[in-house]
Amino acid sequence: HGPKGGEVVARSSGQVAPAIDLPRRNQTLINYEFATETDLVEAERARLLSQHMGAFLLITYLVLPSVSRTQFSGLACTYFPESGDSYLSVDTSVLCSLESPEYTTLLAIDIPMIIIYQSIPIMYAVLLFKHRKLLNPGFREEIAGR
Repeated sequence: HGPKGGEVVARSSGQVAPAIDLPRRNQTLINYEFATETDLVEAERARLLSQHMGAFLLITYLVLPSVSRTQFSGLACTYFPESGDSYLSVDTSVLCSLESPEYTTLLAIDIPMIIIYQSIPIMYAVLLFKHRKLLNPGFREEIAGR
């Protein structure tokens, strides 16, 4: 069997080293006799990126719901009719008012963090769209054959 798309096969004196998985579509063969140091460094960088990207995607997928709930609960205010004011539900010493320095500091930190963290599902969609042909290579042929 030949290498799958996106793998690097290192060949030296007729022996085949283990394949290094690269996030590329085209096959790249590295002949150690003629490979430059840059080729080897690039192959190792691609292998590490692939390995760590998988861990990043798994961790963010697992913790996204709980982190999202925590981020949004930090913005929830509870109205107290006795005083006529609203206070943060998670810390009732903080007045929910733009005149409160604690609340404005919270908003200045929490809102950008919510935007950044909630963009992770968008990143998932972009990655899936970008690699859709690798994920389902026969999809177009299946449609054309119907």
